[in-house]
Amino acid sequence: MNERLRRVRLGLLVAILATAAGCAADAGDDDDMTEEDEDENLGVTSEALTANEMEGRIIRAINDVRRSRSLPAVSGGACVDGFAERWAGRLVSTGTFRHQDIGPINRRCNGSWAGEVLAGGAASITAKGWVDAWMASPSHRAILLTRRADRVGVAVRTRPNGDRVIVADFIDRPNE
Repeated sequence: MNERLRRVRLGLLVAILATAAGCAADAGDDDDMTEEDEDENLGVTSEALTANEMEGRIIRAINDVRRSRSLPAVSGGACVDGFAERWAGRLVSTGTFRHQDIGPINRRCNGSWAGEVLAGGAASITAKGWVDAWMASPSHRAILLTRRADRVGVAVRTRPNGDRVIVADFIDRPNE
């Protein structure tokens, strides 16, 4: 084998082993790393996330806050998500920002309690940032932390100026 080729192969092998060793050494730290930390390491911005990706992250951030207070996690619900999706679309199409009547959510999704939180702002705000903002408001915090909440629907839409509108609708367990 030619000496130059042998050195290149040896150099590649050393680089691969060093990378593998670094990954193994970091493996124990991954549990402490949030999705947003991982995104920052990879150069992924909140603006680059799709609406569905951001919605999933918001639900996870809500559940992180709920778990930290020994509350059960909320799960996604198709019916309540439909209300959130339609309302977020309406807020963007009309250029308005207000709560919808939540009575129909209870009736159509078979619940006895429902709550809604809205947020709007720069697309650069992270899922944790949205949830932190809600937690800083007593009325929004009460909805996020109510023990009655069982299902959630989250919708993320983008206004023509690039800002995002977030709708999170919560509902309790279906009436039996």
